[in-house]
Amino acid sequence: MFSMSSSIQAIIFDFGGVLINWDPHNLFDKYFANNSQATNNFLTEIDFSSWNLAQDEGYPFSKAVLETFSPIPAIRPSHPRL
Repeated sequence: MFSMSSSIQAIIFDFGGVLINWDPHNLFDKYFANNSQATNNFLTEIDFSSWNLAQDEGYPFSKAVLETFSPIPAIRPSHPRL
């Protein structure tokens, strides 16, 4: 049982498919009319695995989003801070 005198032994920060089911299709399918093959082609074209790893290694997310998605009208970021 947890008590206020217990010390925290570990904190888990990795949510990408470990604690929460993360799949980039959940985000990008809507931009490709739920066409999984089109989404796969897109994720391959932008090398999503490497792109995602760069963010895990500390590359600024807003900069990565602008560099990668601004040239693509259907996905161009619209958030005012990006």
